[in-house]
Amino acid sequence: MQGEGEIGLQDIAGGDYAVTVHRGPFNLLNKTYHRVCGEWIPASGRELSSAPCLEICLNDPEVTPEEELMVEVCLPLVSLD
Repeated sequence: MQGEGEIGLQDIAGGDYAVTVHRGPFNLLNKTYHRVCGEWIPASGRELSSAPCLEICLNDPEVTPEEELMVEVCLPLVSLD
């Protein structure tokens, strides 16, 4: 399968991810990243990998009020191998 026009395809690596749900306006996503990267990751003993983070919108921002927006934030972790 190939993308068309402005749509491309990218393989996403498997492995462990730290996953949390951000609730609220998109302009506050940095607070969620700060909480996970600045608090949870150091306390967990894990490290972030260099793979891209993923943000998955769980509702439609065109019709959802800002305070009800939900985004699944997935941060790739270094393998424990």
